[in-house]
Amino acid sequence: MLKRILLIALLSFFGYLASYAQETESSATPEGLNKNVIHASVGFIPIPIPIWGAYGFSYERMLFDIRKGGINSIWARASLGEWGDPGGGGPFQLAGVTMLTGTGKGHFEVNISAVRIYDQHRYKDDKTGLYGYGPDYNAVKSDYVDFFPAGSLGYRFQKPDEHFVFRYGAGYPDGLYISLGAAF
Repeated sequence: MLKRILLIALLSFFGYLASYAQETESSATPEGLNKNVIHASVGFIPIPIPIWGAYGFSYERMLFDIRKGGINSIWARASLGEWGDPGGGGPFQLAGVTMLTGTGKGHFEVNISAVRIYDQHRYKDDKTGLYGYGPDYNAVKSDYVDFFPAGSLGYRFQKPDEHFVFRYGAGYPDGLYISLGAAF
Protein backbone atom coordinates (compact mmCIF):
# COMPACT_ATOMS: atom_id res chain seq x y z
CA MET A 1 0.00 0.00 0.00
CA LEU A 2 2.84 2.42 0.87
CA LYS A 3 4.56 1.61 -2.46
CA ARG A 4 1.37 2.44 -4.33
CA ILE A 5 0.95 5.81 -2.55
CA LEU A 6 4.63 6.67 -3.12
CA LEU A 7 4.36 5.72 -6.81
CA ILE A 8 1.23 7.88 -7.26
CA ALA A 9 2.90 10.79 -5.45
CA LEU A 10 6.06 10.54 -7.61
CA LEU A 11 4.08 10.26 -10.85
CA SER A 12 1.96 13.26 -9.84
CA PHE A 13 5.09 15.26 -8.95
CA PHE A 14 6.84 14.46 -12.26
CA GLY A 15 3.61 15.11 -14.18
CA TYR A 16 3.39 18.50 -12.48
CA LEU A 17 7.01 19.31 -13.39
CA ALA A 18 6.48 18.27 -17.00
CA SER A 19 3.40 20.46 -17.34
CA TYR A 20 5.15 23.40 -15.61
CA ALA A 21 8.14 23.06 -17.94
CA GLN A 22 5.85 23.18 -20.98
CA GLU A 23 4.05 26.22 -19.64
CA THR A 24 7.21 28.21 -18.96
CA GLU A 25 8.68 27.31 -22.34
CA SER A 26 5.66 28.54 -24.29
CA SER A 27 5.29 31.68 -22.18
CA ALA A 28 9.00 32.46 -22.66
CA THR A 29 8.56 32.37 -26.45
CA PRO A 30 7.32 35.82 -27.52
CA GLU A 31 4.21 35.91 -29.66
CA GLY A 32 4.58 37.41 -33.09
CA LEU A 33 2.48 38.16 -36.12
CA ASN A 34 1.87 35.42 -38.66
CA LYS A 35 4.31 35.78 -41.55
CA ASN A 36 1.81 35.81 -44.46
CA VAL A 37 -1.28 37.95 -45.04
CA ILE A 38 -3.80 38.01 -47.87
CA HIS A 39 -6.43 40.73 -47.98
CA ALA A 40 -9.03 42.31 -50.23
CA SER A 41 -9.58 46.05 -50.20
CA VAL A 42 -11.99 48.53 -51.69
CA GLY A 43 -11.52 52.28 -51.78
CA PHE A 44 -12.53 55.53 -53.39
CA ILE A 45 -11.61 59.21 -53.59
CA PRO A 46 -14.81 61.29 -53.29
CA ILE A 47 -13.25 64.67 -54.11
CA PRO A 48 -12.68 66.17 -56.64
CA ILE A 49 -15.41 65.11 -58.98
CA PRO A 50 -14.97 62.90 -61.01
CA ILE A 51 -14.81 60.15 -58.44
CA TRP A 52 -11.97 57.61 -58.46
CA GLY A 53 -12.45 54.07 -57.19
CA ALA A 54 -10.32 50.98 -56.83
CA TYR A 55 -10.45 47.45 -55.48
CA GLY A 56 -7.69 44.92 -55.17
CA PHE A 57 -6.26 41.78 -53.69
CA SER A 58 -2.90 41.76 -51.90
CA TYR A 59 -0.37 39.30 -50.58
CA GLU A 60 2.11 40.38 -47.92
CA ARG A 61 5.10 38.47 -46.58
CA MET A 62 7.01 39.46 -43.45
CA LEU A 63 10.64 40.17 -44.28
CA PHE A 64 11.90 41.26 -40.85
CA ASP A 65 10.37 40.71 -37.42
CA ILE A 66 12.05 43.58 -35.55
CA ARG A 67 9.93 44.47 -32.49
CA LYS A 68 12.39 47.16 -31.34
CA GLY A 69 12.29 50.94 -31.19
CA GLY A 70 8.59 51.17 -32.01
CA ILE A 71 8.93 49.25 -35.29
CA ASN A 72 7.21 45.88 -35.26
CA SER A 73 8.02 44.44 -38.69
CA ILE A 74 8.84 45.09 -42.35
CA TRP A 75 6.74 43.41 -45.09
CA ALA A 76 6.90 42.95 -48.86
CA ARG A 77 3.58 43.56 -50.62
CA ALA A 78 2.22 42.67 -54.07
CA SER A 79 -1.28 43.69 -55.24
CA LEU A 80 -3.51 43.23 -58.27
CA GLY A 81 -6.69 45.16 -58.82
CA GLU A 82 -8.93 47.38 -60.92
CA TRP A 83 -9.35 51.13 -60.86
CA GLY A 84 -11.86 53.41 -62.50
CA ASP A 85 -13.14 56.94 -62.95
CA PRO A 86 -15.89 58.29 -65.25
CA GLY A 87 -13.47 58.60 -68.17
CA GLY A 88 -11.38 55.46 -67.89
CA GLY A 89 -10.23 52.51 -65.90
CA GLY A 90 -8.45 49.22 -66.02
CA PRO A 91 -6.10 46.94 -64.12
CA PHE A 92 -3.27 47.93 -61.81
CA GLN A 93 -0.33 46.07 -60.29
CA LEU A 94 1.50 47.26 -57.20
CA ALA A 95 4.73 46.21 -55.46
CA GLY A 96 6.15 47.76 -52.33
CA VAL A 97 7.31 47.62 -48.74
CA THR A 98 5.15 48.06 -45.62
CA MET A 99 6.32 48.96 -42.11
CA LEU A 100 4.18 48.19 -39.06
CA THR A 101 4.51 49.78 -35.62
CA GLY A 102 3.04 48.62 -32.31
CA THR A 103 3.32 45.35 -30.46
CA GLY A 104 -0.26 44.41 -29.58
CA LYS A 105 -3.26 44.02 -31.81
CA GLY A 106 -3.33 47.57 -33.21
CA HIS A 107 -0.67 48.70 -35.67
CA PHE A 108 0.05 51.86 -37.62
CA GLU A 109 1.16 50.95 -41.14
CA VAL A 110 3.13 52.90 -43.73
CA ASN A 111 3.45 51.58 -47.28
CA ILE A 112 5.81 52.82 -50.02
CA SER A 113 5.20 51.29 -53.44
CA ALA A 114 5.32 51.59 -57.19
CA VAL A 115 2.17 51.02 -59.24
CA ARG A 116 1.64 50.16 -62.90
CA ILE A 117 -1.69 51.44 -64.21
CA TYR A 118 -3.16 50.47 -67.57
CA ASP A 119 -6.00 52.70 -68.86
CA GLN A 120 -7.73 49.90 -70.72
CA HIS A 121 -11.04 51.73 -71.21
CA ARG A 122 -9.47 54.80 -72.85
CA TYR A 123 -7.35 52.57 -75.08
CA LYS A 124 -10.42 50.65 -76.27
CA ASP A 125 -12.40 53.87 -76.72
CA ASP A 126 -9.63 55.43 -78.83
CA LYS A 127 -9.13 52.24 -80.84
CA THR A 128 -12.84 51.92 -81.71
CA GLY A 129 -13.72 55.63 -81.96
CA LEU A 130 -16.49 55.29 -79.39
CA TYR A 131 -16.91 59.04 -78.77
CA GLY A 132 -17.39 60.03 -82.43
CA TYR A 133 -13.84 61.07 -83.19
CA GLY A 134 -13.27 58.08 -85.40
CA PRO A 135 -11.02 55.15 -84.59
CA ASP A 136 -7.34 55.79 -83.94
CA TYR A 137 -5.63 52.91 -85.72
CA ASN A 138 -2.25 54.13 -84.48
CA ALA A 139 -3.21 53.77 -80.81
CA VAL A 140 -0.55 51.69 -79.05
CA LYS A 141 -1.29 49.91 -75.79
CA SER A 142 2.01 51.03 -74.23
CA ASP A 143 0.87 54.67 -74.54
CA TYR A 144 -1.88 53.89 -72.03
CA VAL A 145 0.39 52.28 -69.42
CA ASP A 146 1.89 54.47 -66.70
CA PHE A 147 4.08 53.91 -63.65
CA PHE A 148 3.58 56.04 -60.55
CA PRO A 149 4.87 56.15 -56.99
CA ALA A 150 2.25 54.92 -54.56
CA GLY A 151 1.79 54.54 -50.85
CA SER A 152 -0.59 54.55 -47.95
CA LEU A 153 -0.96 55.39 -44.27
CA GLY A 154 -3.38 53.41 -42.19
CA TYR A 155 -4.36 51.30 -39.21
CA ARG A 156 -4.15 47.52 -39.09
CA PHE A 157 -5.90 45.31 -36.56
CA GLN A 158 -3.97 42.05 -36.43
CA LYS A 159 -3.53 40.10 -33.21
CA PRO A 160 -0.29 38.17 -32.74
CA ASP A 161 -0.63 34.51 -33.77
CA GLU A 162 -4.25 34.97 -34.95
CA HIS A 163 -5.76 34.96 -38.41
CA PHE A 164 -8.17 37.91 -38.74
CA VAL A 165 -6.84 41.14 -40.34
CA PHE A 166 -8.76 44.41 -40.67
CA ARG A 167 -7.24 47.52 -42.30
CA TYR A 168 -8.34 51.03 -43.14
CA GLY A 169 -6.57 54.16 -44.25
CA ALA A 170 -5.78 56.43 -47.18
CA GLY A 171 -3.38 56.02 -50.07
CA TYR A 172 -2.87 55.77 -53.80
CA PRO A 173 -4.28 54.03 -55.85
CA ASP A 174 -6.87 52.90 -53.27
CA GLY A 175 -8.00 56.29 -51.98
CA LEU A 176 -9.87 55.95 -48.69
CA TYR A 177 -9.83 52.19 -48.25
CA ILE A 178 -11.15 49.43 -46.03
CA SER A 179 -9.74 45.92 -46.16
CA LEU A 180 -10.41 42.45 -44.71
CA GLY A 181 -8.01 39.56 -44.79
CA ALA A 182 -6.42 36.54 -43.20
CA ALA A 183 -2.98 35.93 -41.72
CA PHE A 184 -1.34 32.52 -41.83
